Amino acid sequence: MNIVIRRMFRYAVASITFFVLDLLVVFVLTGFFHAYYVASVVIGFTTTTVALFFANRTWTFGKNVHPLRAIYAVLVAVTTLGIVTGLTYLGVEYFGLYYIVARVVAAWFGLAWSYLGDSLFTFEVRPLE
Repeated sequence: MNIVIRRMFRYAVASITFFVLDLLVVFVLTGFFHAYYVASVVIGFTTTTVALFFANRTWTFGKNVHPLRAIYAVLVAVTTLGIVTGLTYLGVEYFGLYYIVARVVAAWFGLAWSYLGDSLFTFEVRPLE
């Protein structure tokens, strides 16, 4: 059980670190360049996803993956992007949340899915064992 807690902790630390960078991109693009917040969310997410994959590969899971398994990483990332973008949009448009608040809320759902998806599909480890 200790290995699971350590892996979840490391995954969360890496994700939160890159999420701060993601959020900074969203804030700058929307706040200063007046980009549409949904476009900013997509750009912010994609700018940090590749680096997060390598951080998780090395630090969280300590496991190399076959290059073809990277397809799973891409599918998990694209699904996470859909969750994050959709929930951010719903939060802003239907619940009247500030785009940053909506993005933070969406991040928690994205974090849960991406941990499970990366554990099961990309790195082939049991997420809760």
